[in-house]
Amino acid sequence: MKQLVQFCLSVVVGSTLVFAAAQSARAQDEAISSVRRLPTNVYAYLSVRNTTELKEKFNASLSGQMLNHPDLATVRESIVEVIQGKSEEFEEKLGTSLEEFLSIPQGEITVAVVQPPGKPIAPVAMIDFGDKGDVVNTVLEKITEGMQEKGIERSTEEYEGNEIISLKEDVAEGQAQPTDFDLAYCIKDSYLIIGKGIDVVQTVLARWDGEHDSTLMSNDVFRYLVKKCSGEGETSPSLVTWYLDPIGLVQVLAASNPQMGMVVGFLPLTGLSNLKAVGGTVSMGEGDFDSVSRTLFYMEQPTTGLLKVFNFPPDSQVPPAWVPKNATSYFAVNWGIDKAYRSIEMLVDTFRGPGALTMVLDQLSEAQFNGDVHLKDDVIDLLTGKIRVVTDMPDVDDPEHTRSLSAMEVKNGEDAKAVLAKIANMEGFPVETREYRGETLYEITVPAGMAVQLNPGQAGGGGEEQLIGVAIVKDHLMIGMDVTMLEQVILGDADAGKLSDSAAYQSIAKYFPAETSTVTFTKTDADVKTAYEFIKSGNSGFAFGEAFDDIDFSQLPDFETIAKFLPPRGSYMVPDEQGYFLQSFTPKKSEAP
Repeated sequence: MKQLVQFCLSVVVGSTLVFAAAQSARAQDEAISSVRRLPTNVYAYLSVRNTTELKEKFNASLSGQMLNHPDLATVRESIVEVIQGKSEEFEEKLGTSLEEFLSIPQGEITVAVVQPPGKPIAPVAMIDFGDKGDVVNTVLEKITEGMQEKGIERSTEEYEGNEIISLKEDVAEGQAQPTDFDLAYCIKDSYLIIGKGIDVVQTVLARWDGEHDSTLMSNDVFRYLVKKCSGEGETSPSLVTWYLDPIGLVQVLAASNPQMGMVVGFLPLTGLSNLKAVGGTVSMGEGDFDSVSRTLFYMEQPTTGLLKVFNFPPDSQVPPAWVPKNATSYFAVNWGIDKAYRSIEMLVDTFRGPGALTMVLDQLSEAQFNGDVHLKDDVIDLLTGKIRVVTDMPDVDDPEHTRSLSAMEVKNGEDAKAVLAKIANMEGFPVETREYRGETLYEITVPAGMAVQLNPGQAGGGGEEQLIGVAIVKDHLMIGMDVTMLEQVILGDADAGKLSDSAAYQSIAKYFPAETSTVTFTKTDADVKTAYEFIKSGNSGFAFGEAFDDIDFSQLPDFETIAKFLPPRGSYMVPDEQGYFLQSFTPKKSEAP
């Protein structure tokens, strides 16, 4: 009896250990993401961690709920019919329907530009196709057949027990210079690895178990970036991760291009070589956010040259009282303009000799056409560096008519008015002056062709000339792309209310740190309404091309139907010890639509 009990216990314990080992192995396999299968030298990277989860998250998001709304069913079904109509042509070329092809990604998808050790840079992609292996093989066979018909040679190569298929141009002796076509792919587990050349596929296979010492995850810059851009309290990694090494990419491309090599030689002098990376993450359904993206501009410290121009010290960015409650967007940035100027001065003087920039500006101020205005002493030294841009939609029933106002804070309003008067009095300057409510208002008439570029939202689509207003108001140099908006600020209608007091702004501002380098607030419904009404009125061809000409977009519901899925969104930027961190987000609605 005792032996029987011991035997049963050993079976139970052994089974438990086997099950635990299997679970551990499975977890370990799932943990091997693309960052552990790519080499250290990655110059561009984009990865969707799990396509199935991404689809689920999107369908649960406000955007997904909006697109699946019953009132959009008629238009949605029409679009599906158009796509299905194209599917037959697609199936003829690739041997599978468009629907089947789009179902191939089941897990992670990664696209990257890498440099295998001792080899040129090359693009590579990894696609987890799950149980869609038959579809993948059909597509690959069809593509290979098509390539062979065009003179592309197919060959195979073994690498560590894996078969790599190579497709290269078969060039006969005496034939013209071949193209650079060189494609290789390999099926490994449930992944399709495909890249430019066998070398890049081998580089990935060599790191497949995730244990290699030299991978993207061992790249200190990338690791820092991912850590900073991972949200607090996230239960799983971000859905999308991206990374770009712009200067490194230029440098490696320049290695084979003498002309680019000369440009690269100047990078350290300009300070741009300190920009090591830009990248970030995207998540959906995280915490209070319907969607949130985080971006880091990674700069090796201390920065020099042109990078010092991008100097944005943190400060309070609460909208001033003159920003009206009905503003559809608000952007504010605090620019360290004094330090930026000194950086430019140092850079110019480095190339042209000490005092070169000062001498040029002095000469310009003495020129007859310049009205005795000194760019540094009379303009730059008057600015605090705080810049604000506001837009509004004066008539909600006329979404094509939007107005914008740019404002730069000045240190002394009276001094700024004197400088502006000097500029306005310059000979040949096309400006008209008039008084409005005790303020001097300068107006510039812009021709219709230029007006549409300056303010595309202007009524009439920019088909009429536009009147731009300029004035020093409330210690700001204000430029109204529609003079009526500047008049509104001068009028100072207290009954209009302040943006900072509005519920919409406060729903976004509560996520802003107390001090930021930049902030952005946007009423998404106002932002989308113009395009929505444009498409609904029969301009789908302009928006989507001829493929959707047969769809009756006039059957779209009234905008109010989808407006409830478009809450305000915001963003802010703050300094980081390695550069600047930017977060953009759309909060979840407090009540279900």
